[in-house]
Amino acid sequence: MVTIDDKLKLFSKIVFDKIDEEIKGDLKAFEKEKEEILKKEKEKIDKDKKKTINVIEKRSEIKAKEIVSKAQVQSQKEILNLKEKMINDLLEELKSKLKEYSQTEEYKSYLYKGIDSAVKKYNEREFIIYLSKNDYDRYKDELINRLNDSVQIKESKDDIIGGFILQDKDMKFRVDNTLLSNIYHEREKIGIMVTEALK
Repeated sequence: MVTIDDKLKLFSKIVFDKIDEEIKGDLKAFEKEKEEILKKEKEKIDKDKKKTINVIEKRSEIKAKEIVSKAQVQSQKEILNLKEKMINDLLEELKSKLKEYSQTEEYKSYLYKGIDSAVKKYNEREFIIYLSKNDYDRYKDELINRLNDSVQIKESKDDIIGGFILQDKDMKFRVDNTLLSNIYHEREKIGIMVTEALK
């Protein structure tokens, strides 16, 4: 015979079994939901991580390009400075050689030939020939005797090494036939030579 106690136990067991099933079902649903949330969060973190890495990579590329660009500009500046220094050093060396040359007999022939050519070219005008202090002191008297009265010989106020400056008395034209002027006209060629030497 089934007692009330037995009925209560059976009823309790049925209720507890049902509660256990509901709890298990709830736990299973919770686990599933938790996994979905974790999966979504992981995907979001991975997406953010990838985005951050892309941003960092792009910034790194830009920074690297800036560094390379600055290095190239600096390198070009250094090359230009070196080239300019070499040209200036070469010009200084040439000036020194010209000073030596202006003391030779060969230079005297060069100077007289240049003056004779200029006098012949401009023989219908009165003009002045300007010489360096050194040339003026050495050749003035000889040149005065050599040239006609329409030509004056004066000491140049400009610092010239050798050669001469020819100017008409009305100051309508001026011909710079100094040694330095001739060298500075060759500066472009000197620059090309230096550039070739740096290759």
